[in-house]
Amino acid sequence: RLRLCQAGLAQSNPRLLIARRRDRVGRLLENHLGAMRQKILLARHRLDLQLRSLDTLNPAKTLARGFAKVSKADELVTSVKQLHRDDDVVITLADGRADARIK
Repeated sequence: RLRLCQAGLAQSNPRLLIARRRDRVGRLLENHLGAMRQKILLARHRLDLQLRSLDTLNPAKTLARGFAKVSKADELVTSVKQLHRDDDVVITLADGRADARIK
């Protein structure tokens, strides 16, 4: 019975309890830091994907690939139905713009 009491007292030793709790807090902190690192990596990955999408949709990049922007009276031309003989248009390319007349 005395040994049981001694074992119970040894388990209740404040130094031992503090050491156990310190170890537990350390493990929890490491787990938390690992989870935060994962969240940061995921956020960086998502940001990188969004930046790539924005870069792909960048109008200047589209013009650099050989496309042109055609406007008439400061309005974007999206169909040949918007154009008529002798209309003045502005053609914007990657390296500048040119004025043109529809024949």
